[in-house]
Amino acid sequence: MSKKLVNSFVVVIPAGQAVTGPPLAPILGQYGINTANFCKQFNDLSYGLDDFDDLLVYVPVHVELYDDKSYGLFLQKPSVSFLVKLAAAIDIGDSSSVRRSLNKEDLVRIARFKFPHMPLRSACRIILSVARSMGVYVAKHRKTF
Repeated sequence: MSKKLVNSFVVVIPAGQAVTGPPLAPILGQYGINTANFCKQFNDLSYGLDDFDDLLVYVPVHVELYDDKSYGLFLQKPSVSFLVKLAAAIDIGDSSSVRRSLNKEDLVRIARFKFPHMPLRSACRIILSVARSMGVYVAKHRKTF
């Protein structure tokens, strides 16, 4: 007999830093999820995601609740725009018109982190287009890869 999906929700948690207190505990508690087990499982799964330049990386987590009171935990990597903001040192929610920039090494590092199985040239083009749409200048991006 297969499990039936009862409910699902998304929580955004700093990689490797889930704790059993608020704000995570009330969210999980209303669904009957053991917070300590969830935090241990999340911290184990998100272990490699927090080494992006020693900055606080927020990870979207999809939690699926099943009819037998079990749950599934599915982690995603942060969005490209979030990683560009981290690398360019842009504060989240900053709408100033100051032009920020990335260098080639930042572009390649984001591409390898976000798209490890994609060819590097294609991944860099995706990162470059997102950075341009955000108004972030990428220095020395022509004829370099």
